Amino acid sequence: MDFKDYYSVLGVTKTAKPEEIKKAYRTLAQQFHPDKNPGDAKAEERFKEINEAYQVLSDPQNREKYDRLGSSWNTHSHQGGAGSPFDWQAWQNRGSSRNDFSQFSGGSGFSDFFETIFNNAGAGQKSARPQKSTSELQATISFQQAYSGCTLKLTTGGKQREIRLKPGIKDGQTINIPSGQGHDIHVKVHITPDEIYRIQGSDLEADVEVPLYTALLGGQVNFTTLKGTIAVKIAPETKPATKLRLKGFGMPIHGKDQTFGDLFLLVHIVFPERLTEEEKNLISSLAALRS
Repeated sequence: MDFKDYYSVLGVTKTAKPEEIKKAYRTLAQQFHPDKNPGDAKAEERFKEINEAYQVLSDPQNREKYDRLGSSWNTHSHQGGAGSPFDWQAWQNRGSSRNDFSQFSGGSGFSDFFETIFNNAGAGQKSARPQKSTSELQATISFQQAYSGCTLKLTTGGKQREIRLKPGIKDGQTINIPSGQGHDIHVKVHITPDEIYRIQGSDLEADVEVPLYTALLGGQVNFTTLKGTIAVKIAPETKPATKLRLKGFGMPIHGKDQTFGDLFLLVHIVFPERLTEEEKNLISSLAALRS
């Protein structure tokens, strides 16, 4: 079994700080998320690998255990040669605690390397008596899944379960799942950034483009919200970076049916291009009036 370099998977150094690891994970998870790569088997495998690496490196105890394994692996390779088998049993018996991780995300499991480190007492052999503990898994969902709610598949204790996430779950929120196997499982949810909406608690923020003349004279612009397209009223002399509040068009409030936060639209003024001579003359006349 080959050693998996989780630091290389996330593109960080072995001295990377937790915030660097999280930033790298979120960037890669967004890039290779199945929702953005439908039908791409290679992207799906890369996504699983990224999640597995983050599962290890984001948890201090898991990371310490993994780093300890890396040191032992290098020492063993230099002593026994690249072709000699690694003594997993001896390494696991050096006081390492066992975490009973479970398969996650659509029923797909972790790699054999991961399972051997964290689930097995030796290569290919399960520990007979798992310790009572709390294990944390990482789940990455899309913005739309967070808004609408979704179902995750989790396999624990040899049984597959479906876990329903209610609409409005927050980034970093942890769901506690009693496994009935002597420990609980915490599923920490991460939401990939959306191209349009920015989550601010239970509210949303987005940019809206307003033509210059509409901003000066007032009027309305159409904006497609998550509940459909609406006409947004623009007051005369609206300034750039003005925030327009649309009540009840934000994120669902987690655990409260049909209750929503607000949507704030940040105004961006769109200037006209390719002005005609007549338009230039009119603007010059306006400038003269204001001088």
